[in-house]
Amino acid sequence: MMDVTEAARATMAALRNIFALLPYRLAEEEPPRKYWDPTESTGCDDAGDYVLLRLVANPDLRTRLCLSLWDLVCFSVCCIALLAAYLVARTFLYESSKQRSWVLTCLNSVVTPLLALRSLFRIVNNEWEYGFVSGGSRSSRICTLFFMAYLCCELVVGRVDYRKQVTLIMGYVHHFSYLLLASHLLVANRTNIMAMTLLEELPTLVLALSRLAPGWFAKPGQSQVQRRSLDYAFALSFVVTRILFHLYVQYNLFLWRKDSKLGYYWVVCVLALAMNLHWLLAWWKSAKRRREKDRKRE
Repeated sequence: MMDVTEAARATMAALRNIFALLPYRLAEEEPPRKYWDPTESTGCDDAGDYVLLRLVANPDLRTRLCLSLWDLVCFSVCCIALLAAYLVARTFLYESSKQRSWVLTCLNSVVTPLLALRSLFRIVNNEWEYGFVSGGSRSSRICTLFFMAYLCCELVVGRVDYRKQVTLIMGYVHHFSYLLLASHLLVANRTNIMAMTLLEELPTLVLALSRLAPGWFAKPGQSQVQRRSLDYAFALSFVVTRILFHLYVQYNLFLWRKDSKLGYYWVVCVLALAMNLHWLLAWWKSAKRRREKDRKRE
């Protein structure tokens, strides 16, 4: 037992020494640059009149809560829009619970990547400057609030209307975890980085469209060709966004590992990357089984 403990300690010490040799960034060493669109700041540093939670007695805690009535209204509007769109789709378009379970997912995977582009441009255009990476903006807050509204609606509607389609790990645990992360970043006014990473919702759009509108991808009688084209489209979008783009974000956050605000977000990215790799492997096995069945039918 002692040998295992000593080996673990030696391994941790070696990793710390390696980490110490890797490059990193500090906020005080950041060169001044010209901000692009600086007027989009939410102004949460002046939290006195901006805070919604006025019942918080501690003034110091209240100044650290970036949450406004505007956020509540925006979140409510997003929830109403998502639920209204789902009710229309449920009433007039989709009778199967399997198809209905993809309606909210499809809406989210259309809206959030589009909103994410603005935050992506802001951060990359300013070369990952600390003020942008650790800050927020109106557009990034809208993107984050829409994502949070989707998670809440998916949990509620899934529980009521398509309970069998919502699994414990990939449904409830996944959605609650991201809801907590998004809430933390919203209250801390660090929504720029959250909004930018929602570009990774694009591959889900391919899957959602394949379930909701299969006729868009192939003519009748071309099911095998359709499956292959969808497999290629999903694999390409997944690798580009959830692997390569994710590694790009993870590396830049790793450079801020010594910062008090951003120091642990790269660890969250590592966990998300592990989940993405797990999903990619599970999809690959599923696609392989489908191809084997198609070959046997031929």
